[in-house]
Amino acid sequence: MGVLMGKGRLKISNSMRKILWLHGFGGSAKSGIVNFLRKYYPQFDWVAPELNHHPGESIAKINGLLGGGDVAAVLGTSLGGFYAICCDFRGPELVINPAVNPYETIRKHLGKNKWFGPRSDGATEFMVTEDDVKEFLDWPLPVGNDDCVTPTGEEAFPGMLPDRILCHYTEHDPLLGEEVKADYERLFPNREMMTHHVLPGHVVTESYIVRILPKFIWNV
Repeated sequence: MGVLMGKGRLKISNSMRKILWLHGFGGSAKSGIVNFLRKYYPQFDWVAPELNHHPGESIAKINGLLGGGDVAAVLGTSLGGFYAICCDFRGPELVINPAVNPYETIRKHLGKNKWFGPRSDGATEFMVTEDDVKEFLDWPLPVGNDDCVTPTGEEAFPGMLPDRILCHYTEHDPLLGEEVKADYERLFPNREMMTHHVLPGHVVTESYIVRILPKFIWNV
């Protein structure tokens, strides 16, 4: 399939089946979600990098994985959705309940936090400081730049993200709050609100992976 890459067009061959999965804040590259992805969709090479709450470090790691040019799509949830938007990838992306205002979101977690899954260094807890939160001020969403071009080649509205990025979000997000829906409507021309049956809250569910995800990945 062909996907827009800036002002040009990138052709993705059928052999390019690698998909990146970017976990959220406090998450793990070895979470149950990653296991579900590999269980239900073994046709794809699921690559799940271990990320953290330092945007520069995390996005650099993601961009390093993109260097080979063999990534067909990028999926990210919560803070991982923010990283997906900010990384160098210019193909199809799916962001699920993305943390589009991470400065405010991460600031709510100042102090000691627990990792939700196993980490490579064996750590079970981590600290978030004011300086950590301020790092996100150096990473504004890439709206209104040359990448904001729709698949038809038309310029997106100023202040919106390109519609190669699909946003799925829940009806009621207990973590990001009800006001985040207005942000999604403002930022994403390509968006869809999920019912509580498949995405009952902020966290991605097995039901979502089985019932909703195929609509995206089988077009990659």
